[in-house]
Amino acid sequence: MLKSPRERYHNDPVYRRLVDMLTMLIYDCQCTPSEVREAAILACINYESIHIKNHYIVDPEIEKAFTTLRNYSREGEEK
Repeated sequence: MLKSPRERYHNDPVYRRLVDMLTMLIYDCQCTPSEVREAAILACINYESIHIKNHYIVDPEIEKAFTTLRNYSREGEEK
């Protein structure tokens, strides 16, 4: 049975540290909640693009999609 995020927070010390760290970034006004969400999504995209590329034969259309995502994230860095 899957645990809710609140249950994981109370029972998983690694998950709790992650949540606490993100919460402090928001409280310290270093990041907005939207920036934290965007960063988490980008981290997942980066991980998945590297993980899939290094472990599987990737369909050229999927590789093209990952390239588009990487380019999109780089455009955001330039602004």
